[in-house]
Parts: sequence; C-alpha cells; structure tokens
Amino acid sequence: MLTGGSIEGEEPIPNEVEEILTRGLQEHFGRRVRIVELRSRFLDGFIDTHPVSRLYLTLGSGEQLTVIFKRMQPHSDRDVRREILTYRRLLTDTRRRSNVGEHRPAFYRFLAGAAREVLQRYAGTCRLARFERLVTGWFDVSVVYLARHVKTLVHGNLYCTNIMVQPGPRIRPVDWEFAAIGVAGWDMAHLIAGVGQDKSRFIESYLDEFA
Repeated sequence: MLTGGSIEGEEPIPNEVEEILTRGLQEHFGRRVRIVELRSRFLDGFIDTHPVSRLYLTLGSGEQLTVIFKRMQPHSDRDVRREILTYRRLLTDTRRRSNVGEHRPAFYRFLAGAAREVLQRYAGTCRLARFERLVTGWFDVSVVYLARHVKTLVHGNLYCTNIMVQPGPRIRPVDWEFAAIGVAGWDMAHLIAGVGQDKSRFIESYLDEFA
C-alpha cells in the first residue's frame, strides 16, 4: 500500500489501521478493496472520550473516500467494549437494536447520583439543597411518567459536537457510546441543554421548523 503523509503534522498512521479499514470496507461494499493511499487529519476540535481522526482514502479503483476513524482506547472508568458492541448491533441487524440497553429506573437513579456528586463538588450548598428537594418531591413521579412513554432508539449524548452536517444536506449523528432504548424527548433535552450561548436561537429555530 502507498501511504501518504499525515496532514497538518499528525503522528504516523499505525499499520493496523489499514487492515481494519480494508476489512470494514470489504464488508460494506461486498467486494475486495485495496487502499493505495491513506492520509489523516486529527480532529483536535472534536470533543470525545477517544482520539478521532478524519481519514482520506484512495482505493485501487480510483474512488476517493473520507472516513471518520475513532481510536478506541482503554479507560479506567468505562468499558469501551460496550460502545463497540453498540455499533455492531446498530449497523448489522436492526432486529437487535433492543439489545443496546434501555433507560429504566436504575438508569435515572444513576443520573441523579451523578448529578448529586457534581453539585457536591462544584456547586454551593443552596443549589445542592434545591436539588435534593426536587429529587425528594419529583424523582419517583418523573420516573413513572417516563416509563409510560413510548420508547425508541435514542442517541443518548446528542450535543452539537456529535452531529456532522455533510453536503445535501445530510445530518450524521456520531459517537453512539450512550445509545439506548428510551424516551425520544431525551435526545432533544440533551441537545437543547448543550448548545450554550446559542440555546435561545436553537429553540426558536426548532419551534419554527415544527410550527
């Protein structure tokens, strides 16, 4: 294989990357694939738990492809095998999507516990006390309410940095690490909460689109 130099000074591309890409492309196209050139640009502005690169490929047929490549690395606080298994189930067999996990009461209790830890570490006692009052009065009621909703496949971590917009336009959600079966409004709530200073404009555009 002829491998081109890295773009904008990225470190050399590991040899196993070519092998992984070749197998994946052959499964995708259903035919033999030969990569004759491979270049890479590290997406340093992309927020993720693992390094993400944009790979530029040229195949032996002359076809040129652009691929987002996520280098899964071991983490002490999470099992990366779950994310790999989620991708396989999402991409290979739609009948098995229910196996990616489901938002149940235990999941919401976990979130409440995580929120409590964040408030204890970074917020004042007033905010923590308000949180405890809300949890005491509304947590169980809210879980019952959510359990009554129709569930569907949700991304689970839908922020602006996890959405790619391609020409067309084509919208491509990426980073499905927290995909699960849950209430559809979960993704919308996540997206609105993560747009920062553009929050009001985002909500206005969303309401205009569906008015």
